[in-house]
Amino acid sequence: MAQLVYDPGIFNTDTLDKAKQLSIIAGSNIPENVRWGEEIKMLCTTMARELMLRKGDLILDYGCGVGRLAKELVTMGCDVVGVDISPTMRRYAMEYVNAPGHFVALAPEELALLVNKGLRCDHALIAWMLQHSPNVYADILFIAKALKGLGGLMVADNRQMRLVPVRGENPWCNDNFDIWRQLELQFGIRSNTAYPGNWGADPSKIMIRCYMKTTNQ
Repeated sequence: MAQLVYDPGIFNTDTLDKAKQLSIIAGSNIPENVRWGEEIKMLCTTMARELMLRKGDLILDYGCGVGRLAKELVTMGCDVVGVDISPTMRRYAMEYVNAPGHFVALAPEELALLVNKGLRCDHALIAWMLQHSPNVYADILFIAKALKGLGGLMVADNRQMRLVPVRGENPWCNDNFDIWRQLELQFGIRSNTAYPGNWGADPSKIMIRCYMKTTNQ
């Protein structure tokens, strides 16, 4: 098999509206109004309930896109550090969330510098991102490092399908990598939440799972 060439440029666009559409490309059979309405509320309230979020908690939104979930978490009283590989998405996230002092969008390298200096987040969120990641193992290790001891993590993603953006005739590649197995190597499972069956997607193909970090390191 030829080596895949990861292409983050697929997320480049010239307007916020286009960026918002790209940020929900996963699960694109779900209506846009659901993705920007009921799904946001459901994911954020699930995270708040299962991980017992408190006002002032610092949340890591890994793969934040334009900040559709970060904006809701800020509204709930959390502070959010968004991370995205795409400069375009980071720029639009700052515009869309519009919460100086409570939200910032960083490149992975910028967050790494802060983590190496001692920054730790209370909890983390990864929504529809690991399916796009070219290096899931490194991402999961880094998220574990960025969390405080026994911090929580919520992941929403496809159960099996991967959609890695690559250069070529077909810009999305399914490499069949098991992201859920990798997560279990670093985190203990806390709970599973079913995706609603009336939103246009097959719930059996989507996983919403909360984890707890298993060490204080």
